[in-house]
Amino acid sequence: MQEPKVAVFGLGKLGTVYAALLAARGFHVIGCDTSKERVEQANRGAPLGFEPNLPELLAQNSHRFRATTDAASAIDKARFCLLVVPTPSDNSGEFSNRFLLQAIRDIGAALTESTDPFTLVVVSTVSPGSCEAALIPELESSSGRRLGGDLGFVYSPLFVALGSAVKDLEHPDLLLVGSQQKDHAQAYVELVQNIFVNEPAVAHMSLPSAEVAKLAVNSFVTAKISFANMLGELCGALPGADVDAVTGALGADRRIGSLYMSSALGFGGPCFPRDNVALSAVARRLGTTADLAEATQRVNLRQVERFQRIVLTSCNPGAPVSILGLAYKQGTPVIEESQAYQLAVLLTAAGHRVLAHDPLVQRFGRPESLRNITMVDSVDELLDGDVLILADPSMGNQAAHLVGEFSAVFDLWNVLAPAENVVRPGRSVS
Repeated sequence: MQEPKVAVFGLGKLGTVYAALLAARGFHVIGCDTSKERVEQANRGAPLGFEPNLPELLAQNSHRFRATTDAASAIDKARFCLLVVPTPSDNSGEFSNRFLLQAIRDIGAALTESTDPFTLVVVSTVSPGSCEAALIPELESSSGRRLGGDLGFVYSPLFVALGSAVKDLEHPDLLLVGSQQKDHAQAYVELVQNIFVNEPAVAHMSLPSAEVAKLAVNSFVTAKISFANMLGELCGALPGADVDAVTGALGADRRIGSLYMSSALGFGGPCFPRDNVALSAVARRLGTTADLAEATQRVNLRQVERFQRIVLTSCNPGAPVSILGLAYKQGTPVIEESQAYQLAVLLTAAGHRVLAHDPLVQRFGRPESLRNITMVDSVDELLDGDVLILADPSMGNQAAHLVGEFSAVFDLWNVLAPAENVVRPGRSVS
């Protein structure tokens, strides 16, 4: 039996990963994007940016994947369409649906002459209330078809991180499925389960519940991060206290768990900060409060200035500062909401020349964002700095070889062996 055709709208990193994995599992996949450059790159098996294992997946399965800018040809004879287009934050902190709505208009127009079974799956994160108030009405209006029977709508956002998107999508903890149509929801679950190597929990719920759940998961995770960083601030002010001993004890309690329970740089990237802020914005719109989410965000924003103050206490005025790692997390070139990058910007503004080594950022990052930072090709070139900041735990071995070369080394992830000049904020202060 021939596998059904799947369309994927939005060929950014996550959309292309979804498309490549479906193609690898035997499905005929058509990717669609408004960017000709993204389409051409995807067809060449060389997607824009960096995501481990993605180019290999595309190259190995090119006979089952092609990309186009033509929405109608992408939708033609497709059984499923996955929407993975951007939903940027608006001025209120909630998510804008403008790209989703435009894509749905194009999809709906392509469906007007068809009565074949079709399920639209919104993978992009949306603000609660969006599916029923805006997206479904747009689908029905542009297609001239009513939801029900052969036309289905599902909301199923991803819980994956850049730099590990392939692995995360193959090994999810949770598949979140929002829909009022059990048959279409189950058909989608059966489709996407072909991707999974494990057997994740599958949570079926209403569309509004799923919209809230997506934000709630990430907001809860960020609360753990900020709680650990709050403890780091406290331990840093208490002689003899060690935040790692404290968070280690907390993590051993099964009610809490050890994941994300460590004091270090705060959270960043394209998802965590936005989802946390959006949950607060939705609460305000609905006339309720999200005090915990707002406190989480305040603690997170405080970390960059906290680390700047700590660095400046051990650094001569105007002296050069070296940083290992600029991305928001290891294994990715993305500096969006990166606290390492923000720390570098603050130090530059304070009159310090900042030297940074991060091969992925240097190769795939945006040059205009790095114009005031001196990017160096090797760790040896960091020796021109007065102090060293370890902002990427995966570079701990490289930092360990440089410890004796700096007046102070700021180990923001507690991965270096104790030494006289190694400073661990929040750890074993005497």
